[in-house]
Amino acid sequence: MKKINPQLKLIVLLIYLSILAAGSIKNPLLIPITLCYTALISFLYYFGSKIKDIVINIGYVWLSKWALFIVALSITGIYAPDVFLYAMLLFVVFNITINPTTLMTKRTSIRNYRTANMEFRDTPPPSYFNDPQKETL
Repeated sequence: MKKINPQLKLIVLLIYLSILAAGSIKNPLLIPITLCYTALISFLYYFGSKIKDIVINIGYVWLSKWALFIVALSITGIYAPDVFLYAMLLFVVFNITINPTTLMTKRTSIRNYRTANMEFRDTPPPSYFNDPQKETL
């Protein structure tokens, strides 16, 4: 897993907090919307960490977080259209910067997972490829 520079984390946190502050000045409803979104996506990541198969886990987390993004933005657009852009920026920053693999337990890495399940590469080709009666051009 790649290490992230602590200064980069601080910059992202400052961007996130400045967007949240600017949006909550415009409409204080942005704070509970953001808190609910953060709690829901944390639950999605938590439930995703319970999935044993890493490939299914990644697919579940990716699909569910972007589906939640669409639903949360739709609700925000209906009930608080004046902070829609602030919410969209917050949700995008959150989805891009938070890595769900930090919640995963130590399991096989993706590289090892792919190579461990490729035993079929060592098997000979099926016999119909070696048919001597088949004419070749």
